[in-house]
Amino acid sequence: MKKYVALSLCFFTLIFCCSCSRRKEVGCFDILCELIVYSKGEIEGEECLYTSAAEEGEIGYFSLKTRQTLFGEKRVEECFPMIEDCAVFVSARDIEEIGVFKCYSRSDTDSVAAMCLERGDILSVAINSINYKNGSKKAHIEIHGKYVLYSFMDRSEAISEYFCKLI
Repeated sequence: MKKYVALSLCFFTLIFCCSCSRRKEVGCFDILCELIVYSKGEIEGEECLYTSAAEEGEIGYFSLKTRQTLFGEKRVEECFPMIEDCAVFVSARDIEEIGVFKCYSRSDTDSVAAMCLERGDILSVAINSINYKNGSKKAHIEIHGKYVLYSFMDRSEAISEYFCKLI
């Protein structure tokens, strides 16, 4: 009987320890790659992928100049100190973008979402001014905990649903 109780106690301790362990967090770059493959089927060579995890000189380095070009100097100064990790995809062949931003705090997500909304508005105006073949694209921004998802693509809602499964 003592062996049965000891074995049961070990079993329940093991289950308790496994249930309390934290899931390893996935970086924004990994999430972004999953979203691109989900939305486009593959990552092609001419796409631009930027990540805050890349060091200067590495492929994908998200330089200050690139951030300012995409989001504006003022927004970069205001918002990027609030961002713990980020990754951005910019299509070289089509007007499509996806960005994944992880903020240090949930209270910072509103400012980062506003920055992304401004970027989406700039793209929308540009598309409408050149009578682009697919002028129906709009920015889609969602906040999930400390994450901000920004997408400017045809399948933005589907991307958002898939994003929720990834985080």
